[in-house]
Amino acid sequence: FTGNPPDLDMIAKAGFKVIRLDLIWSEVEKEKGKFDFTKYDALIDGIQQRGMRPMVILGNGNPLYAEDTGILTEQGRAAYARYAAAVAEHYKNRNPQAANCQ
Repeated sequence: FTGNPPDLDMIAKAGFKVIRLDLIWSEVEKEKGKFDFTKYDALIDGIQQRGMRPMVILGNGNPLYAEDTGILTEQGRAAYARYAAAVAEHYKNRNPQAANCQ
């Protein structure tokens, strides 16, 4: 799901109020310590502009820190914690209640 405007329009027209989306760690951090949310910003903006609310799931696993999707090492857990903190910091000023999702 990439959030193409026609798709988002169709979803909103169908009456959905909340959209679950995976924020994939390996898509956000492609270089250790550098986070790029550009792709997800556009998607979340599109969701909110249509009166819906994103429910973001933090996708785990990043080949920068482990070969598999598990977060099994201390280094991997620390890196995942940094990723989660970066997500929280980046989106902290977004108003998740902006959409009327009652």
